[in-house]
Amino acid sequence: EGSGNYQIQMSSKEDMSIGFYQNFGPGATSPLIMNTVKDVWVEYSCGKKVYWLFKDITTGFKSNILDSTVSCAN
Repeated sequence: EGSGNYQIQMSSKEDMSIGFYQNFGPGATSPLIMNTVKDVWVEYSCGKKVYWLFKDITTGFKSNILDSTVSCAN
């Protein structure tokens, strides 16, 4: 369940039903930073819209599903 108390879960679908990456960004403090995203999740590519939520593993709290477009900057 990750290496800390928090987790970012991501998906290529708005309802997070498929293309799901459960342990995308684990950690114990904010911000959760992952430098090797493109190496571990093929769905994370330049210009693609991805959907994500924040989960507190300790309490079970989940945020609403949000979306972002992957930056094409290096």
